[in-house]
Amino acid sequence: MSEILATQVTRIFIPQRESKPAELCTPIRPERRRTPRRPLPIPLFVYGHTPEGHPFYEESFTNAVNVHGGSMRMERNVQLGQRLLVVNQRNECALPCIVVFVGARLGGGIDVAFSFTAAMPYFWRNPGAGKVSAEEVELDYAAAEPSQRSA
Repeated sequence: MSEILATQVTRIFIPQRESKPAELCTPIRPERRRTPRRPLPIPLFVYGHTPEGHPFYEESFTNAVNVHGGSMRMERNVQLGQRLLVVNQRNECALPCIVVFVGARLGGGIDVAFSFTAAMPYFWRNPGAGKVSAEEVELDYAAAEPSQRSA
């Protein structure tokens, strides 16, 4: 059968339908984050090693955070799976993390998403007189087990 005839047969037997607006907005892959991210700029120190083994250091800010990690903008190139050490400048907590996304950014630099090895709700906490911000309450709530949540 010729390609033209096969195309005509396909058009006859497979009905064409118009896409609905909701279908156009449906993500191609499902959401993989365990907890939602919150837009929260937190100053970070980032430590790592180049592929040649040379140590590097960079100051950055988070774009968004959750109890399992966050995203930030960096000038230094990093690779998927690379291990970094991030230090929250506000509370001086340091945690190792793994790079889970690297994307080019308009205007220079790269977007980097990183993941901790376990949920760390207190890593993003502000030091202070025992006060907790609204963002921190949301992060703590997201990390709590369903049985611990109050209605």
